[in-house]
Amino acid sequence: MHDLKPSSSLVANLIAKAHSNHQPLFPTLEITQICNLACKHCYNFDRTKQATPNNQQEHMSSAQIENAIEQLRDLGALWINLSGGEPLTHPDILRFVNKASECHLIPRLKTNGLLFDEAMAERLKRAGLKGLDVSIYGASEETYEKFTKRPGKEKAFNALKIAKEKGFDISASIIIHKLNLSELSQMISQCQKLGVKFQLSDEITERYDKSPGARDYEIDGNDMKMLLSSEHGQLFKYKNHEQGLQCSCAKTVIGIGFDGSVYPCIGAPILAGNIKEQALAEIWKNSPVFSKIRNLRKEDFKSCNTCDFIDHCNRSSGGIYANTGDYCGCDSKTLEFSRIRSMLSNNQS
Repeated sequence: MHDLKPSSSLVANLIAKAHSNHQPLFPTLEITQICNLACKHCYNFDRTKQATPNNQQEHMSSAQIENAIEQLRDLGALWINLSGGEPLTHPDILRFVNKASECHLIPRLKTNGLLFDEAMAERLKRAGLKGLDVSIYGASEETYEKFTKRPGKEKAFNALKIAKEKGFDISASIIIHKLNLSELSQMISQCQKLGVKFQLSDEITERYDKSPGARDYEIDGNDMKMLLSSEHGQLFKYKNHEQGLQCSCAKTVIGIGFDGSVYPCIGAPILAGNIKEQALAEIWKNSPVFSKIRNLRKEDFKSCNTCDFIDHCNRSSGGIYANTGDYCGCDSKTLEFSRIRSMLSNNQS
């Protein structure tokens, strides 16, 4: 049986071909904006002031979500990431996972894990779920609750444990912020004890609705220096190359929002169309937004071309756009972190 994990050599060749042919292998589909946490950094809206979105009437219906899954299949998707909000709050989550499986897609959930217990794990397994990415915000209940405004640290780590035992492909998504910097070693250690792989992210962007405060707990330059000098420093170093300027947005990646809005990536809030109004294939093939992104060249990233620290930059075009409105530009935090990585690298060489 072929290994269809994204890290396998077979899939690496498939991705390279899909990148050239503009085949959306990796769609993310937001099935809801509703969430059972109120994280300070949430990119949707200020959840610390309202638990659920004001525009719930705009949510796609369950039938529309199933149709979106079918359209993604027809476009050549292979995996599908169901996200939110918190996808497990949707009453039809099992129906969507089952639909993805029937369409021969490989479904994953992006979840906080609080609703993922033994019974839910069994139901999702039967429906065809293959993997989960569980967000981790702290190693202590105090830190977790201060950041998310709800208790849940134990449930989050228990979700990792259950998912591992049930045989899911599981990853912990550790979000680095000012409140949990001192707990990084503990978070990593807890993941390692469970035998769970983890991903680290220090990126926190502005909210898509432009409400203030999302980046209040974002780490700064001094924090990055500390991380790079710590026992885990290697995890925060980057060696960039020219092709890193242009990511997979609108090539092998596509995002569909809870209301049917279509984006080059769920992390790049540039509206290309809406599947309530147009067929997804039409948007994918004919959207001026997608065409512009696909046709970008190295020289279009002007600030990067003259940057002395580009070799140590891990810029995200979507994140840059969310923060500045310039997909090809730079922001002050990205530049600062790149400069620090470069400086420390030169001091160590």
